[in-house]
Amino acid sequence: IEDWREEFVAVEPIILPIVSSTTDFDTPKTITDQIGIQFFESILRAKTSEGVGPSEADVVANTAARLKQTASDVLYGTKDAIIIPVSPEAIRTYANTMAQIITNNNVPNYDGELEIIDKALRLESPAELEKLEPLIAMYRNMRDQSLTTPVPEPFVKEHLDLINVYQALYKNLLDMKMIFDDPVVALMRVQRYQDDATGLSNGLRNMYTVLVPHAGLFTAQDPAVL
Repeated sequence: IEDWREEFVAVEPIILPIVSSTTDFDTPKTITDQIGIQFFESILRAKTSEGVGPSEADVVANTAARLKQTASDVLYGTKDAIIIPVSPEAIRTYANTMAQIITNNNVPNYDGELEIIDKALRLESPAELEKLEPLIAMYRNMRDQSLTTPVPEPFVKEHLDLINVYQALYKNLLDMKMIFDDPVVALMRVQRYQDDATGLSNGLRNMYTVLVPHAGLFTAQDPAVL
């Protein structure tokens, strides 16, 4: 109790008893604990401030905004791309390389990501989450290999869109693995996962659209047929 509040609730100063032993306070390390403590402290402060400072509604809105930030990613931009002049050979090499990256890293016959999370929660089994590892590696490798692929200048936007989707899905799965250790972060990633999966579909469709005018450069044996 702050000193000024004591004046209203007690005649004599309030003296806390000295205890014979103490326990060191462990600073919260997970986002779940940090946000939880901050939220309840802020709510209590709002209840006792009597109109001074943020209201309870403000506290909830601020907490929601911070929660949203836990599932945000840094975007790759043109400075991260290896941009080359456009030519028929450059287009053919680029499209074949990007398609080969997808083919080489594809994980066949796997359970859906959300199904894995659901099963792990129902069984209360962190071991089930290990099934996400091949998918995490898939998106990480597709991101990294795409970043090292030279891209003809007209395709830079579609190239970066695809890389950023790979990055988003990689981070989603990586954080979703924390469902038992840091559930707030994992649940925020689950919430945005479907949008990012849709983003992958859109990114591949857009890449197809910009390559269609150059279809004459490819044969049926080219990986770009993918």
